[in-house]
Amino acid sequence: MLHMTQSGEPCALIGGIQKYTIHDGPGIRTTVFFMGCPMRCLWCSNPEMLEPKQRLGVYPGKCISKQTCGYCIKNCPLKDESPIAFDENGFLKAVHMSAECKNCFKCAEACPPRAIKLWGEMMTLGELMKVINEDRIFYQNTGGGVTLNGGEVMVQWEFAETLLRACKETSINTCVETSLHCPREHGGSISLH
Repeated sequence: MLHMTQSGEPCALIGGIQKYTIHDGPGIRTTVFFMGCPMRCLWCSNPEMLEPKQRLGVYPGKCISKQTCGYCIKNCPLKDESPIAFDENGFLKAVHMSAECKNCFKCAEACPPRAIKLWGEMMTLGELMKVINEDRIFYQNTGGGVTLNGGEVMVQWEFAETLLRACKETSINTCVETSLHCPREHGGSISLH
């Protein structure tokens, strides 16, 4: 699945970028998490990345209360019928996204403590390479590099291949964590010896 920006530039739905990782390959690495996975493993470490779409993550423990803050409700265009639910003490309980919420995410943008967070960001190759290159000195000094992870990287294999090529062209070591749960031709396409 290859996403495109409005201007026609390829992009990927990225669930997050974790810098200074040491368990996803040799040396100090930057791990790029791709959204979407066709599997539903009971032991999944990133269940928030299973769906290949942007969604809201809810962290009730970070909420400072509707009375103290309330920016999520104030910025929700649905006001009276807001999908944001609070407990009896005014703390965030859940966000029940409806069809009217589609691609709005204003509650997440307005939440200072990030009790409501957007999972998944469309990023272009240039945007990702900018973040990756910030840690180039760590890669050079430790033999590290970039690891593609997920979700399942192969759900967005075309963009993954583009990113891997860009890293290789700039001498950045790469690793891919994948189940290879994809058509055989997709798995073979990203082998960049």
